[in-house]
Amino acid sequence: MQNGVFQTGNPRWSAVFSLFMGVMALIAAEFIPVSLLTPIARDLAVSEGMAGQTVTAVGVLAVLTSLLLAPLTGNTDRRRILLAFSAMLVASYMLIGMAPTYSIMLIGRAILGICVGGFWSLAPAVTLQLVPAKELPRALSIVYAGVSVATILSLPLSSYLGHLMGWRNVFLLASMLGVIMFAWQFAAMPSLPARPGS
Repeated sequence: MQNGVFQTGNPRWSAVFSLFMGVMALIAAEFIPVSLLTPIARDLAVSEGMAGQTVTAVGVLAVLTSLLLAPLTGNTDRRRILLAFSAMLVASYMLIGMAPTYSIMLIGRAILGICVGGFWSLAPAVTLQLVPAKELPRALSIVYAGVSVATILSLPLSSYLGHLMGWRNVFLLASMLGVIMFAWQFAAMPSLPARPGS
Protein backbone atom coordinates (compact mmCIF):
# COMPACT_ATOMS: atom_id res chain seq x y z
CA MET A 1 0.00 0.00 0.00
CA GLN A 2 1.25 3.49 -0.81
CA ASN A 3 0.40 6.83 0.71
CA GLY A 4 1.73 9.97 -0.93
CA VAL A 5 5.29 9.32 -2.02
CA PHE A 6 6.34 6.48 0.27
CA GLN A 7 5.34 2.84 0.55
CA THR A 8 3.37 2.34 3.77
CA GLY A 9 3.18 -1.46 3.86
CA ASN A 10 5.98 -3.95 4.37
CA PRO A 11 9.27 -2.98 2.71
CA ARG A 12 10.03 -4.89 -0.48
CA TRP A 13 13.65 -5.75 0.27
CA SER A 14 14.02 -8.24 -2.56
CA ALA A 15 13.09 -5.50 -5.05
CA VAL A 16 15.57 -3.13 -3.36
CA PHE A 17 18.34 -5.72 -3.71
CA SER A 18 17.40 -6.19 -7.37
CA LEU A 19 18.08 -2.46 -7.80
CA PHE A 20 21.45 -2.98 -6.06
CA MET A 21 22.18 -5.72 -8.60
CA GLY A 22 21.15 -3.38 -11.42
CA VAL A 23 23.42 -0.58 -10.25
CA MET A 24 26.30 -3.03 -9.84
CA ALA A 25 25.81 -4.50 -13.34
CA LEU A 26 25.57 -1.06 -14.95
CA ILE A 27 28.65 0.36 -13.24
CA ALA A 28 30.62 -2.77 -14.06
CA ALA A 29 29.55 -2.53 -17.70
CA GLU A 30 30.50 1.13 -17.81
CA PHE A 31 34.04 0.62 -16.51
CA ILE A 32 35.08 -2.83 -17.73
CA PRO A 33 36.71 -1.42 -20.91
CA VAL A 34 39.06 0.72 -18.82
CA SER A 35 41.07 -2.36 -17.90
CA LEU A 36 40.84 -3.86 -21.39
CA LEU A 37 41.74 -0.90 -23.63
CA THR A 38 44.90 -2.46 -25.06
CA PRO A 39 43.39 -5.78 -26.21
CA ILE A 40 40.23 -4.02 -27.45
CA ALA A 41 42.27 -1.53 -29.46
CA ARG A 42 44.50 -4.26 -30.89
CA ASP A 43 41.58 -6.51 -31.84
CA LEU A 44 39.51 -3.75 -33.45
CA ALA A 45 42.55 -2.11 -35.11
CA VAL A 46 42.11 1.28 -33.45
CA SER A 47 44.25 3.34 -31.11
CA GLU A 48 43.91 3.02 -27.36
CA GLY A 49 42.60 6.58 -27.35
CA MET A 50 39.78 5.61 -29.71
CA ALA A 51 39.04 2.55 -27.59
CA GLY A 52 38.83 4.90 -24.61
CA GLN A 53 36.10 6.87 -26.38
CA THR A 54 33.81 3.92 -25.78
CA VAL A 55 33.78 4.98 -22.12
CA THR A 56 33.02 8.60 -23.06
CA ALA A 57 30.13 7.52 -25.30
CA VAL A 58 28.40 5.93 -22.32
CA GLY A 59 28.64 9.12 -20.27
CA VAL A 60 27.28 11.38 -23.01
CA LEU A 61 24.24 9.22 -23.70
CA ALA A 62 23.64 8.67 -19.98
CA VAL A 63 23.30 12.42 -19.46
CA LEU A 64 20.93 12.84 -22.42
CA THR A 65 18.77 9.91 -21.34
CA SER A 66 18.52 11.12 -17.75
CA LEU A 67 17.24 14.48 -18.98
CA LEU A 68 14.74 13.07 -21.48
CA LEU A 69 13.43 10.03 -19.62
CA ALA A 70 10.63 11.66 -17.61
CA PRO A 71 9.03 13.60 -20.49
CA LEU A 72 9.30 10.62 -22.88
CA THR A 73 7.92 7.93 -20.58
CA GLY A 74 4.91 9.82 -19.25
CA ASN A 75 2.54 7.50 -17.39
CA THR A 76 4.34 4.24 -18.21
CA ASP A 77 4.66 1.78 -15.34
CA ARG A 78 8.18 2.18 -13.88
CA ARG A 79 8.55 -1.60 -13.56
CA ARG A 80 8.24 -1.97 -17.33
CA ILE A 81 10.81 0.74 -17.94
CA LEU A 82 13.31 -0.84 -15.53
CA LEU A 83 12.84 -4.24 -17.15
CA ALA A 84 13.37 -2.69 -20.60
CA PHE A 85 16.63 -1.12 -19.44
CA SER A 86 17.75 -4.42 -17.92
CA ALA A 87 17.04 -6.25 -21.19
CA MET A 88 18.92 -3.55 -23.10
CA LEU A 89 21.89 -4.02 -20.77
CA VAL A 90 22.08 -7.72 -21.68
CA ALA A 91 21.82 -6.85 -25.38
CA SER A 92 24.56 -4.23 -24.96
CA TYR A 93 26.94 -6.67 -23.26
CA MET A 94 26.40 -9.25 -26.01
CA LEU A 95 26.72 -6.75 -28.85
CA ILE A 96 30.00 -5.44 -27.42
CA GLY A 97 31.33 -8.96 -26.87
CA MET A 98 30.59 -9.95 -30.47
CA ALA A 99 31.36 -6.60 -32.15
CA PRO A 100 33.23 -7.21 -35.43
CA THR A 101 34.10 -3.52 -35.81
CA TYR A 102 34.73 -0.44 -33.72
CA SER A 103 31.48 1.13 -34.98
CA ILE A 104 29.41 -1.81 -33.77
CA MET A 105 31.13 -1.64 -30.40
CA LEU A 106 30.25 2.07 -30.18
CA ILE A 107 26.61 1.20 -30.87
CA GLY A 108 26.70 -1.35 -28.05
CA ARG A 109 28.23 1.22 -25.73
CA ALA A 110 25.63 3.80 -26.78
CA ILE A 111 22.86 1.37 -25.80
CA LEU A 112 24.61 0.94 -22.47
CA GLY A 113 24.68 4.73 -22.03
CA ILE A 114 20.91 4.85 -22.46
CA CYS A 115 20.55 2.12 -19.82
CA VAL A 116 22.87 3.89 -17.37
CA GLY A 117 21.10 7.25 -17.67
CA GLY A 118 17.64 5.75 -17.48
CA PHE A 119 18.33 3.38 -14.60
CA TRP A 120 20.07 6.06 -12.54
CA SER A 121 17.16 8.43 -13.11
CA LEU A 122 14.60 5.89 -11.93
CA ALA A 123 16.42 4.10 -9.11
CA PRO A 124 15.90 6.72 -6.33
CA ALA A 125 12.26 7.37 -7.22
CA VAL A 126 11.50 3.67 -7.45
CA THR A 127 13.18 3.07 -4.07
CA LEU A 128 10.74 5.59 -2.53
CA GLN A 129 7.89 3.36 -3.68
CA LEU A 130 9.41 0.16 -2.29
CA VAL A 131 9.97 1.01 1.38
CA PRO A 132 8.35 3.09 4.14
CA ALA A 133 9.93 6.47 4.87
CA LYS A 134 11.78 5.25 7.96
CA GLU A 135 13.55 2.56 5.88
CA LEU A 136 14.54 4.87 3.02
CA PRO A 137 18.12 5.64 4.21
CA ARG A 138 18.88 1.94 4.55
CA ALA A 139 17.28 1.13 1.19
CA LEU A 140 19.18 3.86 -0.67
CA SER A 141 22.46 2.80 0.95
CA ILE A 142 21.85 -0.75 -0.31
CA VAL A 143 21.05 0.43 -3.84
CA TYR A 144 24.09 2.69 -4.07
CA ALA A 145 26.41 0.14 -2.50
CA GLY A 146 26.31 -1.38 -5.98
CA VAL A 147 28.57 1.46 -7.13
CA SER A 148 31.26 0.60 -4.59
CA VAL A 149 31.07 -3.14 -5.20
CA ALA A 150 31.31 -2.74 -8.97
CA THR A 151 34.08 -0.15 -8.79
CA ILE A 152 36.20 -2.30 -6.49
CA LEU A 153 35.66 -5.60 -8.31
CA SER A 154 35.05 -4.87 -11.99
CA LEU A 155 38.42 -3.42 -13.02
CA PRO A 156 40.81 -5.96 -11.49
CA LEU A 157 38.49 -8.89 -12.19
CA SER A 158 37.92 -7.94 -15.83
CA SER A 159 41.66 -7.41 -16.33
CA TYR A 160 42.41 -10.83 -14.86
CA LEU A 161 39.67 -12.60 -16.81
CA GLY A 162 40.59 -10.72 -19.98
CA HIS A 163 44.11 -12.12 -19.69
CA LEU A 164 42.73 -15.64 -19.23
CA MET A 165 39.91 -15.73 -21.76
CA GLY A 166 40.07 -12.61 -23.94
CA TRP A 167 38.20 -9.33 -23.66
CA ARG A 168 35.19 -10.49 -25.68
CA ASN A 169 34.50 -13.36 -23.32
CA VAL A 170 34.64 -10.97 -20.36
CA PHE A 171 31.67 -9.07 -21.83
CA LEU A 172 29.82 -12.24 -22.75
CA LEU A 173 30.35 -13.62 -19.25
CA ALA A 174 29.23 -10.32 -17.74
CA SER A 175 26.01 -10.53 -19.76
CA MET A 176 25.05 -13.35 -17.38
CA LEU A 177 25.08 -10.78 -14.58
CA GLY A 178 22.56 -8.81 -16.62
CA VAL A 179 20.39 -11.89 -17.12
CA ILE A 180 20.36 -12.52 -13.35
CA MET A 181 19.48 -8.86 -12.76
CA PHE A 182 16.60 -9.02 -15.26
CA ALA A 183 15.21 -12.24 -13.77
CA TRP A 184 15.45 -10.88 -10.22
CA GLN A 185 13.71 -7.63 -11.12
CA PHE A 186 11.03 -9.48 -13.06
CA ALA A 187 10.28 -11.66 -10.03
CA ALA A 188 10.65 -9.08 -7.26
CA MET A 189 9.61 -5.71 -8.66
CA PRO A 190 5.94 -4.83 -8.13
CA SER A 191 3.91 -2.73 -10.50
CA LEU A 192 4.99 0.90 -10.06
CA PRO A 193 2.54 3.24 -11.80
CA ALA A 194 3.81 6.72 -12.56
CA ARG A 195 2.36 9.39 -10.34
CA PRO A 196 0.98 12.66 -11.66
CA GLY A 197 3.59 15.39 -11.38
CA SER A 198 6.35 13.03 -10.38
